[in-house]
Amino acid sequence: MVPASTQWTQAAQSYQQGTGATPVVLLTIGKLSLTDTGGYPRILSSNRTGVTNQYPWMKLGGAKLTQSVNDLEASSNLSDVTIACVDGDLLNPQAITADIEGGYSFMGKTAIIWVGWTTIPQSQFVQMATMILDHVAYGDDNTTLNFVIRDNTLLINNYAFIDANNGLPTCDQNPAAVLGRPFDPVQGLAVTALLDADLPSNLLNTTAISYLDQNIYFDFNMQFSITYPPAAKDWVESELLKPLGCVWFWNYLGQWTPYSLLPAVPPASALTLDQTNIAASTLPVPVQSEMYTSALTYRMDMDSNGQNANTIFTDIYAPAANLYGISQTRVIIARGVRSSLGGLRMAHLMAQMVFRRYGLKPLTLKLLTFAPAMLLEMGDKLTINHPLIPNGIFPAALRVPGSYLGVQGTLWEVLRKTVDLAAMTVELELLDVSWELPTNAWYIAPDTVPSYALATTAQKEANFFLCNGSNQYSDGSAAHTLW
Repeated sequence: MVPASTQWTQAAQSYQQGTGATPVVLLTIGKLSLTDTGGYPRILSSNRTGVTNQYPWMKLGGAKLTQSVNDLEASSNLSDVTIACVDGDLLNPQAITADIEGGYSFMGKTAIIWVGWTTIPQSQFVQMATMILDHVAYGDDNTTLNFVIRDNTLLINNYAFIDANNGLPTCDQNPAAVLGRPFDPVQGLAVTALLDADLPSNLLNTTAISYLDQNIYFDFNMQFSITYPPAAKDWVESELLKPLGCVWFWNYLGQWTPYSLLPAVPPASALTLDQTNIAASTLPVPVQSEMYTSALTYRMDMDSNGQNANTIFTDIYAPAANLYGISQTRVIIARGVRSSLGGLRMAHLMAQMVFRRYGLKPLTLKLLTFAPAMLLEMGDKLTINHPLIPNGIFPAALRVPGSYLGVQGTLWEVLRKTVDLAAMTVELELLDVSWELPTNAWYIAPDTVPSYALATTAQKEANFFLCNGSNQYSDGSAAHTLW
């Protein structure tokens, strides 16, 4: 979630309620902050701010910032943004054109979109998106200039592993042997590939990368034999993220940011939406997706050519297979996963994760909300309570008692977000992940813990123990399960 001060959040809520605050959108070019004295000297603004070197020339009609992820393919997309500006004013006619003719080049400069409010200091403005200024073009009969801003994806489309271990070019006769943890923040495979492609190190979200390395994939290694230099983006997505149940996006700082689809313990909700902050004009109605997965095949231990799998793991999701058959089988080709390095465990985890998310045609939801939701990022969870949402397909614990309308405490994950910079509204597309709510974590009982019958209550609550085929412990109580 994009960090914001209490002042910013209160001002956003005030604007939503129509009491006081007026939004301000700023565009900086070639600057790292609003107070940076370098870069393009003019800060373009949507409203008059009274601040030196800020010019209210921005025309925001139609300017939208859209970001989405394809969670099953480990990919993401951040749309281009076009911000139109008038070319100066009466005191500064054709000022931007004069800057260009004077030698200032906009192409390739860092472009940052800031959002704030007239009632708070600009030190509290939120850095909403950090991108690259691709080009400037004239519009509206040459009366405006359109600043076309794009994400940083071009920076990771270059080739990785160009040289093999001996320093000579990677090829069939001289493959690069690659072995290591996928998310080690210093020497991990993802970091190595992206830096090889010349992504600047400051555009790696090392906090997110380290979290995955230290909390989820800390004891997991992958091994590859690379016979040709791959495009870094495609290789990281298909060979690392997809087999490990991860996805990535560009965060608000313009940093490459991965996250895992495996549920956190406990899942954390970043925002709560209800009748007060969901637009009444768009009553959200959950829709059951047509997508389902009844079986997963995980191919690992690939031969030296990376084409034939020596180990094939297949798991069938009985609830989906019984309803729909096993026609929808998902295949994950994990060239770097080795059964001797924990591959079978990873295959089982991926199967369970996919089945939980997409096994039984999950619920999706589209809704329109307001400025506070601008702070949500891809993969963030939010809670929705609403008395008018049909609840018949939700578990009883999430329904308003005694009514066919109303949900409470439902958990959703952000898959798509569109920010309308002119209207200060946010369109969200969400996936129901309420199945994560009972998620807990237990340790496998170490030798120092006695058998279940002799264990203390605290030990029973903290550990896994052996159970029977009916998932019961020796006293008949329900055994802890992975999910």
